[in-house]
Amino acid sequence: MFKLATITLMIFLILPVSAMESVKGAKKDLEKFKQEMTLEFHQVENELKLMSEKAEKKSDAAYRASVKELTEARDKLRSDLDHLEADTKGKWKEAKNSISTSMAKLHAKIQQGLKK
Repeated sequence: MFKLATITLMIFLILPVSAMESVKGAKKDLEKFKQEMTLEFHQVENELKLMSEKAEKKSDAAYRASVKELTEARDKLRSDLDHLEADTKGKWKEAKNSISTSMAKLHAKIQQGLKK
């Protein structure tokens, strides 16, 4: 009986601490991820600025439309990142991977646009 009470008490004391540590770890990971993405956004901003300048010089409507589309994609991605919260139920990792993949695709499209 004493062992059962001890085990039960340990479970109630240890599990919440473990869960709190998981949440803290996820929050740290989220902050680090947001910092990394901020650097990516700065690079994307600079590249989009170059594309906008290029579009003005070319007077190319299709190129301007491309710049507008990429700018909108950047804005949506920024909004998604701003609303991202750490969660330990697995959704955090999915969201992180989704945003990272979207950022990589956006960056690749911008690079293609700059080569035109």
